[in-house]
This record gives sequence, structure tokens and C-alpha cells, in this order.
Amino acid sequence: MSDLNAKKQAPKGVLSAKYVDQRVNRRAFSYRLKRRAHEVISMMEEFHPNARDLLDLGPAEGKSLTIVQNAFPDLKCSGLEYSEELIALCKDERLSIVQGDAMKPPFPDESFDVVTATALIEHVDNPAKMLNEVHRILRPGGLVIITTPDPFFEKIAVAIGHLKDEDHQETMTCKTLSKYLISSGFTPGRVEKFMCWPWGLPGELTLERAMKNIGLEFMLLNQIAVGIKARAS
Repeated sequence: MSDLNAKKQAPKGVLSAKYVDQRVNRRAFSYRLKRRAHEVISMMEEFHPNARDLLDLGPAEGKSLTIVQNAFPDLKCSGLEYSEELIALCKDERLSIVQGDAMKPPFPDESFDVVTATALIEHVDNPAKMLNEVHRILRPGGLVIITTPDPFFEKIAVAIGHLKDEDHQETMTCKTLSKYLISSGFTPGRVEKFMCWPWGLPGELTLERAMKNIGLEFMLLNQIAVGIKARAS
């Protein structure tokens, strides 16, 4: 068997260094990364402001994780990334990113206070299995924070060429995300939509709050789901 055939095939959705370059050079890519990090920070401030440690599944080169680290200087931030190429591109020495598969996180039970997975769950072939593993490695009272694109607007973005077809295994609604959280033992803390424009807008957070207040949340482009692991009795 040749070395090429023997080499383990990466799961669908694993990013390359080329994609990282695109995120730097294209406004929409950079904006989405920063906005997802902002949402993670907001959810942590609301649900677990005193978290000691966080694991990010699929952090790529760690740019989003750096934003979270800057917001919580005392938080120990780690990442589990499949691509060794991307791990090598991480420039933030505060982060500890190791190679591994999000479907099989190599950590003991109850290792983290928070686990994040932004723009990842749509790529995995078994979301329930991944969330079961997340539940296992979270401490009681811990959080899982997930973001994923809205299915309808993702189809539009692909159709007009704004996004490429990224081999997503499953696109999910807020209702689907809630079902996955519950089936894996989490209590949904918040499941909602965010992001009103793919490139960002001045005053966007105020605009989004107004859209939600008048029943226009369905027009938002992305989704976030927070699951809470029950505390020990």
C-alpha cells in the first residue's frame, strides 16, 4: 500500500492553511469568526463567568480562541484540532492546542468547565455522539456552546457564490439543536439566532435586539445553542 493510500483521511470540514488565508483576506470570513467569538463571550458572561478552563473543538489556528482568551485573561484556554498544519500556525503562546478528533476527545471525564464548538457541528457525521462526548468531559454545571449557520440562509449564500459548499453533513435549525442537546443530557440554556448581515453593520447588536423584539428573529443568519450539564446532586 502506498504512503498516500495509507495516510488517514481527514474528516470532512477540516480546514487547510489556504482557508485560514481566506479568513484573513476576506471581510466576511474575518467578521464571522469575530462575531462567533463575541457570542461565546456573551454566553459565558451570562451562564458561567467564573469558568476556570475552556476547550474549543476545531479551533483551527486559534484566532477565535485568542479573542475569548483576551476577554477572560485568567481562563485556561485549550483546543482540540485535527489538522497539524493549522496547529503549527497558532501564534498565541497562551493557548494549548493539541491534535485530535472532536468525535473522540482524548480527555478524562469532567475535565473542563466550558466546551465550545463554533461552525463545527454541521461538519460531523454524528452530532449526538459528539455531544455525548462533550457531556462526558464537562464538569457538573459546565457549558457547551455551539454555533451553526441557519440552513435557509446557508443555501442562499451557496447559491449566490458567497459561500462554497463545505461538505456539511447536516444543517440544523434551533429546534434540531435543542433536541440534540436534550438527547445528550443537557438542559438548553439559550438557543437562538444571531447575525443580521454577513459582513457586519454599525450598531448591529442593537439592530438584532430590535429584530427579535418585533418578531423578525427568523431573518438572522446564524444560530447559537448553549447546553448546561446538571450539577451533581
